[in-house]
Amino acid sequence: MTAAGDDLCFVAGPAAFLWLSPTDGKVVHRVAYATGFAGAPGLTVGPLTGRSGSVVWFTGSHTVTVKAPKPKKGKKPGKDTQAVRAHLFAYDIVRRRELWRTALPAGRAPGTPAYRLTAVRAADLVVRQTAATLTPADVRAAKGRGVFRCFDRKTGKALWTRQFGAVTPAGGAAGDEEGRLYGAVGDDLQAFETATGKPLWRLNGTEASVFGTPVPSGDLLHVTNRNQEVGVVERETGRLRWRRSTEVPLGGDAPSLALSGSGRTLLAADSTQVTAFAAADGRRLWKFQDIGVQDPAKDPKGTTAPAAYQVRTSGGTAVVQRGRAFYAFPVA
Repeated sequence: MTAAGDDLCFVAGPAAFLWLSPTDGKVVHRVAYATGFAGAPGLTVGPLTGRSGSVVWFTGSHTVTVKAPKPKKGKKPGKDTQAVRAHLFAYDIVRRRELWRTALPAGRAPGTPAYRLTAVRAADLVVRQTAATLTPADVRAAKGRGVFRCFDRKTGKALWTRQFGAVTPAGGAAGDEEGRLYGAVGDDLQAFETATGKPLWRLNGTEASVFGTPVPSGDLLHVTNRNQEVGVVERETGRLRWRRSTEVPLGGDAPSLALSGSGRTLLAADSTQVTAFAAADGRRLWKFQDIGVQDPAKDPKGTTAPAAYQVRTSGGTAVVQRGRAFYAFPVA
């Protein structure tokens, strides 16, 4: 859920976009995917790709009938066939209208590819398809490397398709407004020039570190890895300012990161706790663990697995979610 202007909340539901009243939760507007987009009847929509301001980007696909070509004289006519057409859409959630759509290769059956936003800049955006929706042919062609696509923000025109070093389809990656892309490569983190794919610098990790998704802010890059470490790197040079442990037992994915509105507090969330650090020097400020909220999904043995913590920030407030429980904390 996210704000859509001053008086509505926007939700991408399983079958429709919904605009809700924040006062009573009533649905004020609804756009059904199957009927709400011209020229795409029966549209199936994937997870939101990302958002900037009032614009969200998402992928969708629908099935079309491809007419058989007219047979040559004396030949039997062929049969019509069905084909999946996929697109990346830009949609203004305040004005409630489609801005553009651009064609994409269809994903793994049933056909809707899922993309995640890697970078948003003044003139363009960079996205990468999630590994689970790549077709077998896409996987073979990529040879284990992720494929990034760049589109013009105003028109949706495809600008380039590129791979960056050995960054994998699922490896942590993020871009900045200056045209750099940062991606996990083996145990290390590497920076690239997105316009050319040229490597710029490399930050060595510790053994089996595997970097997660970094967070650019100002002149700095906030980084995280599977050894439960977080740190700060200079974006231009790759020089490490500091690196600290969350003191969580090793195992699982890299913590996810969030910055306070001022940029002074760095929050790392994983399946065990939320850890707050002073962004300037890495001082450990505090940690938070609840009393054991659990995900309702059960494993084969019948026990419940704890849900991972998630953090969102707004101004001087951090909102922590674990399962169905929410907590709010003041942060500098």
